[in-house]
Amino acid sequence: MPKKLTKDQKYNRKRRKDGNKDFRRVPKEGFDGVRVTRKQITFYLSHEASERLQQMADDAGIFKWEMASRMILKGLPGILSSGYASPRNPEAINRYEWNVLYLEPVFKRIHYRSGKADKRVTIDVTSTAWNKIHCHSTATERSMSQIFQSLCLNYKPLTKEQREISKLAKEEYLRNQEVPHEEKTTRYYKPYEAPSKFLDVGSDIIHVKGIPVEYWDDAEFEEYSELMEKKFNKLNRRWDEWQKINDELFGKLQSSTEEIEE
Repeated sequence: MPKKLTKDQKYNRKRRKDGNKDFRRVPKEGFDGVRVTRKQITFYLSHEASERLQQMADDAGIFKWEMASRMILKGLPGILSSGYASPRNPEAINRYEWNVLYLEPVFKRIHYRSGKADKRVTIDVTSTAWNKIHCHSTATERSMSQIFQSLCLNYKPLTKEQREISKLAKEEYLRNQEVPHEEKTTRYYKPYEAPSKFLDVGSDIIHVKGIPVEYWDDAEFEEYSELMEKKFNKLNRRWDEWQKINDELFGKLQSSTEEIEE
């Protein structure tokens, strides 16, 4: 008969299982939201790196695990560009299909640093950050502690002014989410414009699909007429500007000739 798990063992097993997903659905009023899942990771750091991590978290007004996750996600090469994972449906709980060659390699070569770390730091980072730093460790053959310590010492967080600008932009974005679509500001939303069916080739405007004029519908005739009108207006403006420049040059030349004759 299998041994009965304790309350703590059940919690830890559930937590590890939950950490295998990038996000977890959370029921809310009227809809299902999502939250990031977290996984525990341990780093061996110097006093300087540990103190700077705490200082950056305090300056940003967030928890230490949030700062650690932010540094890993923003400070290391991109997940997709590095080949650590491929994208999945954005609506899925697992947003990435992680590359097992990086995440779970059969053989993993790691060059550990010499010397002893000053402090052991255990943090619950987001599952995406946990997977990313594991993949990066495999790709670079460096230990995760080396990678994270380098981030702690070299990462440049946003300044107070930049954080304020980012906060205001986020608040404006959230406000736009609550208003009707037609009232949303054009800063974040631009009305959809169907691609033109015509192409300006300089001397003429042609149909992009090469459809003869006798087979155009009313909408295509109307669009062609508008484009030709704009084209002629533009050419007329250019002609007027050119004529104005020529008149000015001719006037200056005539004045110079008269002065010479006198």
